[in-house]
Amino acid sequence: MTTTNGMVESANNTEYVYVAAGDINGLLRGKRIPFNQMEKAENGAIRLPLSILGVDIWGADVIESSQCNGDIDAIARPTGRAAYPLLNTSAPSSLLPVWLYTENNEPYYGDARHVLDYISKKFKALGLTPVMATELEFYLVDYTEGETPRPPIRPKSGLRLNKTSILSINDLLQFDEFLDEVYAQCKKLDIPADAALAENGCGQFEINLLHVDDPLKAADDAILFKQVVKAVAARRKLTATFMAKPFGLQSGMVFMCIAAY
Repeated sequence: MTTTNGMVESANNTEYVYVAAGDINGLLRGKRIPFNQMEKAENGAIRLPLSILGVDIWGADVIESSQCNGDIDAIARPTGRAAYPLLNTSAPSSLLPVWLYTENNEPYYGDARHVLDYISKKFKALGLTPVMATELEFYLVDYTEGETPRPPIRPKSGLRLNKTSILSINDLLQFDEFLDEVYAQCKKLDIPADAALAENGCGQFEINLLHVDDPLKAADDAILFKQVVKAVAARRKLTATFMAKPFGLQSGMVFMCIAAY
């Protein structure tokens, strides 16, 4: 799946395109569009509400925010990042990253990607190049027996994780197939995945992304990486969460995701 002049080209019998922008919490928001309707969109532009990028982590309007502006439309245009096939969909589907513009074709600065682009251009004007990397930590949790999350079952031993085990090679070996698929998907998306390790929390892992000299790519990589991890986990009937402390009585770690809008 690629883009040409902002349009999505059909590949692998794509039936639906998920057009999505990153909100202020790093979550993708948008809509699903039949592929044949995408072909009719002028220069690949799709309309989305301006307000969707300023909601809170639960998707509710933040009343005090200037972005709580009803259903005023934005023009969503492709970021230039190629669309990619999605995992775990019933019909062949792809996700197309977009960013939002006003009716006057001006950048909408409620979209954090535009803010980052503006800052990056300021650096460039000074002859400086920001070099960035992200260190992303996540938990694999099991919801198969109710609403309370539990640590996952080790795929090879069949035993449930029950303790913290920082930098455990055995935990990495138990989940190597999961990690292999994450790396394979990252390679397809040009996400520079580097070292993986078992973190301090029970079922917590960390995968570092290599430094790049393009802040927009670093941010895009981070938000797409989160989607990859969640999708690969779902294929194994697990849930991946990037919360710092999902288990109240177990250790957690605060992590920083630089510029991952």
